[in-house]
Amino acid sequence: LFVANYSNSISLNRIGISLTYTSKCAIPLITLFLTVLLDGVNALPSLPVLMTLIPIGLGIATASWNHPHFELIGFLAALVSCTAQSALNVTTKRIMKQMSVPGPVAQRAMVAVGLFIASTMA
Repeated sequence: LFVANYSNSISLNRIGISLTYTSKCAIPLITLFLTVLLDGVNALPSLPVLMTLIPIGLGIATASWNHPHFELIGFLAALVSCTAQSALNVTTKRIMKQMSVPGPVAQRAMVAVGLFIASTMA
């Protein structure tokens, strides 16, 4: 989470909010890549789902490359942030599945921990 937030801050500083968050549209593509990397080819979704990722990738590439404030370091920082967020999502989902914890239960636990941390800081 630290890497994602730190990289996001670098990206915002170097290329601005519009291009940083345009780059974040790559999260579905990166999530698919990480899932296949960790779970193998059997984790690939159906062909129609894969086809929906093509316009996303082309749109990100087109919007990013022609952006007037494009800078390679800022763009790479945005991609590092996306990759870190995707890795967090993929690993969290895998752990929840292994522990048989449903989503709402996990969310309540995270809210309770966040509330505890926030109340100790006040």
